[in-house]
Amino acid sequence: VQAAGSTATEVNAFYDHAYLNTATPRTIKVYGTSQYAPGMDQDIYWHEFGHLVNESISAERGIDYAGDTGAVFSEAGAIHECLADYLAESVSGKPYIGKWIARNISGYAAGQPLRSAQEADGKLQNFGTVAIADGTGNVPDRYGIGEWCSRVLWDVRKSFVEKDSTAGPILSDRMVYSAVSLLTKDTSMAAFKSALLQADDELHCGGHQDAINTAFESRGFVSPGSLDQALVLTATPIGVTTNASGDKVPASLAPGVQVVFSMSISNPNSKIARNVRVRLESADSRFHALTYQQSFGDMEGGQKIAVGGSGGLAVDFSVVGQIDSTAPRGKSLPYTLRVLSENGQETVFTGVIPL
Repeated sequence: VQAAGSTATEVNAFYDHAYLNTATPRTIKVYGTSQYAPGMDQDIYWHEFGHLVNESISAERGIDYAGDTGAVFSEAGAIHECLADYLAESVSGKPYIGKWIARNISGYAAGQPLRSAQEADGKLQNFGTVAIADGTGNVPDRYGIGEWCSRVLWDVRKSFVEKDSTAGPILSDRMVYSAVSLLTKDTSMAAFKSALLQADDELHCGGHQDAINTAFESRGFVSPGSLDQALVLTATPIGVTTNASGDKVPASLAPGVQVVFSMSISNPNSKIARNVRVRLESADSRFHALTYQQSFGDMEGGQKIAVGGSGGLAVDFSVVGQIDSTAPRGKSLPYTLRVLSENGQETVFTGVIPL
């Protein structure tokens, strides 16, 4: 669908798989009627089609289900973008996308790609530069980690091409998307790497294990080691409603109201905590999770991330729950928050929502 944006200068594109609403068709929408409209950029169509491929090959397991339900960031969302870029790049045979559409975006020179699967200066990008939380909500970002990931996959693809320039690209694509078929709900970068190694083992008897490991490790994706202490979480529930502008504004905790959390997550260790997530759970049917998980990327040793309140990330970065309209006043609804990381024990925080 080619559509005019909400403003004369809006330029965007997205794919909607609609697996949460099967009555709605799957669509690719491209917005913008500028001189360099996305509807005139082949790369954009291939990229958005890549999202369809991701969901179809993974059997609609919800490899980024948290993102589908409102998470601002997730490693799974970054992998989705990475694979969509990789499809566009591999089909076209060029290690970049979006030279046409990028002209619409401030800071891009004519001929500069929107994203590239190769570093322009030849200096390998380190995972930490795109994954360690900066406390502002700008880093990590799914497109930043997605571009990093596409460079990993392009290095792996080159190892196939070096062995066979004709069949290499096809064999690389087959292995990559065989790995996608192995991904589970709310996947992670570590799980994706493991899936690539498994796919290579099943298809090529492990013949590209070194290339896969080197592609990840040369760009800084290495184990930070196990954490000695659990991450620390404090949280307070806050009632919110949505105003006419779509912003969440404070409200009393009451039946029918949504709930966000003012949170503080701390890493008391000296090591990096990998892929930190907060997950909301409820065993009471009168309070259920909407945006059930938010991800915050990697946290350096001693780092603290605040959500809500003065100086913290906006409440958009909080998990979100809904109090049922039939919940009786005067009762307390229990909830559980879990802090998860790839290299540490989970932290369990329990509380109640007073009505």
